[in-house]
Amino acid sequence: MPPLGNDIVETCQPHARTRHEDPRFLEKVFTAAEREQIAGASAPCRILWTLWAAKEAAFKAVKQRSPEARFSPRRFVACMEGWSGAGEAAGARSRAAPAPDASPGVQGFAECAPGMVETPWGDAWILAHAAADWVHCIALLAGEAPPSRVAWGVGRIGPEGQSRAVRQAVSRHVAGFFGVAPDRVSVCRAQAPKGLMPPRVWVGGRPAPMEVSLSHDGGTYAWAVGFIHGEAEE
Repeated sequence: MPPLGNDIVETCQPHARTRHEDPRFLEKVFTAAEREQIAGASAPCRILWTLWAAKEAAFKAVKQRSPEARFSPRRFVACMEGWSGAGEAAGARSRAAPAPDASPGVQGFAECAPGMVETPWGDAWILAHAAADWVHCIALLAGEAPPSRVAWGVGRIGPEGQSRAVRQAVSRHVAGFFGVAPDRVSVCRAQAPKGLMPPRVWVGGRPAPMEVSLSHDGGTYAWAVGFIHGEAEE
C-alpha cells in the first residue's frame, strides 16, 4: 500500500513564534534556499513551521519504505512554491502532484498548496493547509500510485489524552466511510523487535485496505488516512 505521513505544528505556542529570528536554529535545520524563503515571507514563522512539518511528514512516509532512513532536517529539502502559510492553493508547478478524488465532506488536494520534499531515500509530494494557530502537512511518496482517496482531520486534545483522541477521530471517520459502528474500528501499533510498527487500521477484526498517519503538537492532534479501495475487506 502506498505509504503516507503527516505532521502538525501549533504555531501559536510561544517558543514557535520567534524561531525564525534564531540564526543558529535556522542554520542547523534549513538549507540556504529554505532560509531565503523564510526570510522573504510576509509570515516567516508560518513558512518556517510549514517547511518543518513537510520534512517531518516526508520522513514518516519514506521510513515505511526505507527503514534505514534517518531524520536529518537539512537532508530533507522542502520546496513549497507559492505557499504563504494561509492555506490557499499554490501556483502552477512543472510537475503536477497526484490528485485523488475527495469524497463529500473531505477537503480535496486541489485546495492545498502542493510542494515536494527531496530526500536521500526518494521524494515525497507535500499537501499543506493551515488555520490561525497551526500548520499541517501530508506526504505521499512520489513515484508510487497514490491512494484512491485521502482524508484528514485536525482537532483539539481533550482530557482523554492525545493518543486516545486522535485514534477516536480516525475510528469515527473510518466507521462512517465503511458504514459500521465506531467500536468495530481500531487503530493499533504492533510491537517489533526494535520498537513499535507504524499504526494500522482494523475494521471488524481485519486489517483495512488503508494507510494511516497520526501526529500531535501541544494541544492539537492531526491524522491522515489513505484509502486503497472503496470497500472494506470481507
